[in-house]
Amino acid sequence: SGLVSLKAPSGVWETNPQFSQFCGWMLQCCEAGQFLTSQFLQVILLRIAFSCALALDAPGSVDLPVLHRRCCIWKNGIYWGSRKGVEALVEIRDPPQNKEVVVMLRCMSGQEVECARLRSTIIQTVLEVKKKLCLKVPTKEF
Repeated sequence: SGLVSLKAPSGVWETNPQFSQFCGWMLQCCEAGQFLTSQFLQVILLRIAFSCALALDAPGSVDLPVLHRRCCIWKNGIYWGSRKGVEALVEIRDPPQNKEVVVMLRCMSGQEVECARLRSTIIQTVLEVKKKLCLKVPTKEF
């Protein structure tokens, strides 16, 4: 299998009783005929991959983070889990119109603060990219 696939891999975000907390966020286009550009999608996926999914756990760490995470990237999304007990999924939905960015996170008991930090980082990344690449596209947050 390659680094990036066309479809989300099976088994991503399966039910798992170890996870006790869930949270989400969505950015949605709110006018007909408006959409989030392909460039926006690509930049979000790359930034999230490098800043969140493959980031080192501690500054100055020489450990290879790839050895401690499950990470899947497909044409309109990314999923990863960390050894800290937090999993995240970011996906552009409603293809081919690219109308929504959906963020879902879940964590094991005791990892709620880490989950909240990651959610905040992802939302900040999405909003920064939207401001630079899709400023005139009217959106709502949920």
